[in-house]
Order: sequence, then structure tokens, then C-alpha cells
Amino acid sequence: MVITTMSLLTAVVVAASAFIHSTPLATATAGHSLVFLLTVVSYRIITTTVGEASQIGVWLFTGLAVFAIFFGPESDGARGFEGLWKFGLGYPLTFIAVYLVTLKTTRVAPVFLTLLGLGAFGTVVGARAYGLVCFASGAVILARGLAGRRRAGLQTVFVVIGLGVLAWGLPHLLESGFFGADVAAKTSQQVEARSSALLGGRTEPPLSLAAISVSPWIGWGSVQAIDSATISLGSKIASTLGLEDPSTYMPLWVRSNGEISLHSILFTTWVEGGVVAALFPILLCALLIVGGLRATGRYAPLVTVVAFQAAWTIVFSPWTGGRGVQLALAAILAMLALAEARSATQGEFPTSRSSPVRRRVRR
Repeated sequence: MVITTMSLLTAVVVAASAFIHSTPLATATAGHSLVFLLTVVSYRIITTTVGEASQIGVWLFTGLAVFAIFFGPESDGARGFEGLWKFGLGYPLTFIAVYLVTLKTTRVAPVFLTLLGLGAFGTVVGARAYGLVCFASGAVILARGLAGRRRAGLQTVFVVIGLGVLAWGLPHLLESGFFGADVAAKTSQQVEARSSALLGGRTEPPLSLAAISVSPWIGWGSVQAIDSATISLGSKIASTLGLEDPSTYMPLWVRSNGEISLHSILFTTWVEGGVVAALFPILLCALLIVGGLRATGRYAPLVTVVAFQAAWTIVFSPWTGGRGVQLALAAILAMLALAEARSATQGEFPTSRSSPVRRRVRR
């Protein structure tokens, strides 16, 4: 598979870049890439349908939720219930909830309402990115249901309209106080401090762009090797994009312990390993988005939610926690969903060792 080959190649080129630049190995990027590779290969051996992969996902996310409750979420900066939901419970419980609903019914309305409720709850407690993913997934699922199984063109129109309405309406709802005064205040403060609304409110992309522009082909070997001149260049890029006050973003670029943060799997991988390494997260994002949009059948809503969350994670989250395993599960679900959609289009049954329908057909 191309994705697994690229994940292995990413680990290799990151190590090579570190050797060339005489910097410490970026163990997070190289390690998670290898974990992704091993997990995808393992899951692909033991699963042949989206349903089987979903069952594995339930066990995985149940474990993650229990771990978050007893040991805290994966982010050291998480505080209170907002941090617990944003970094620990939100995504695992959403996966489990959508899975249980899809087991009970194939109707669109129950899944849509579940995502709407979870997204609203998450937004109210301060997890706005989580809420956005739930709302976007719900919009795609609803559009797919309204268009019907065989109307691909109509599905595309409904999806574009739904996501457009969401992109226009959600910011107004956030600032209006619909989800609470605290969320409105935080959103207004962020918009004022980051007038460009750069990439969903993240301030790190200008630094990433500066580092990539300085060494695009072989990378830096390590994010921590980025020098002060490049940070200054990043500040100039930030200014052109509307981020006028360095005090609002510099502490996020260079943390109190001196570590540099890009807060993005995509940009971190590119900066550390160069353009070849960047192909891995880019291709993985493409797989997830296409799989999430084209998924069909009972577990299509679950695939959509997982794929969209994983794509968001690749662009806006760092290599932390169990990212490699979670992204591998999302990739497997997307690949199997695309295979089943292709089989359904061709009038075939999806491959499954345990499918009684397939056995009857063979007889």
C-alpha cells in the first residue's frame, strides 16, 4: 500500500535529515510513522470489512477513555473538564456513541442528531474544534442521506451547500453567545488578537512556512533546530497575514522551556524530513477526506466522523499520545470503506472471511 510505504519512507528521511544536519533524531515523527506502519499492517491482516475494523476501534477508544479518566488527558496543558473532554474523552466517546447508533439503525436522523448534540455540548464546554468536526460530519451525513445512495452529483451539491452554511453560520453563533458567554468571549478575543483567523485560529503556520521556505527539500532534521533568523522570518510572515502583535503568538511558538512548537503533524513532518516526508501526511489526508465523503453502508457515518477528525488532527495537532495508532485505524476504515463502496457500485459483495452471504454465493 502506498500509505504504508510513505510512512516507512518518512521515518527513513527524517533520520537521514537528522544525520545530515547533526541534530538529534526527531523520535516523535519517526516513531509515530513506524507505529502507523505496523498498526496498519496488523489491522489489515485481521480485518476485511468496515464492521470488523469498527469493532477494534470500539476497544481502542474505550481504553483511551478509561485512561483519560484515571490518568488524565494527553495534553499537559489541559485543565478541568474542558481539557478532559477536549484532549481525553470527546473523540473516544463520540466514536463509541456513533458506533452504537449505527448498530441500532441505518436511518440518518439518529446519527445526525447524535453528532449535533455532542458537537453542541463540546462547543459549550470550550472544545470548539471538536464541535466543528461533529457539525461538519453531521452535515455530510445529512447531505448524503437527503441525496440518496445513487445520486453522487446531488450528494456533492448538498455537501458543498451544507459545509458552506456551516462555515458562514458557526462563527456568528460562536460570537453571538449561542454556546455560552465564555465561548463567545474566547472567540472574540481570539479574533481580535489573530485578525486573520489564520487556519482556524492557530498561530504556528507562519513559523512553519518560514522553516519550510528556508529548507524545503531535506528539512531541518528536528523542529528544535529552527534558528532565530527563521523565527524572525516567521514573524514577518505572520505580520503580512494579520498577526500584528508578537506577544500573542511568540509564547506559542517558543514555549517556556525553550522548545519550539509547530502544533501540526503535517508541518512538523515537512520541517523535519523535507518534502518527501510531507507526502505521507498529505496523502493520508487525501485518503481520509475521500473515504469520509464516499463511504456507504451501515458504518458510513462512523467512517465519516473518524476520517474528518483524523484529517483535522493531521493539520492542527502535534505528534503526541497514541496518534500513530489512531491515524492507522482511521486509514484502515477509509481504505475498507472505499473498497466496499467500489464493490457496491460494481454490484459485488465486500470481501469478508466471515460473510455468510459470500459463502452462499460461492456455493
